[in-house]
Amino acid sequence: MAGNRKTIEMTGTEYTMTRRRYEGYCAMCGGITVDSGVEPDAEFRSCPDCGKEEVFGIEQAMLMGLVDIMDVDVFG
Repeated sequence: MAGNRKTIEMTGTEYTMTRRRYEGYCAMCGGITVDSGVEPDAEFRSCPDCGKEEVFGIEQAMLMGLVDIMDVDVFG
């Protein structure tokens, strides 16, 4: 399944806000979970949109190369 995973581009501010809100990223449908309580290091959670167990915490997704930060204001 790893070959079918999507990547996402976001700004550092978007990344920081996604992390603070405990949102996750679905590598299958490309969606950001909202009000989901996904820990930043979570792996293989169920996606509320597509149903696949491909939701990762945003930090984990970045470590896996699924998130591309488009600027350098991550700590801003």
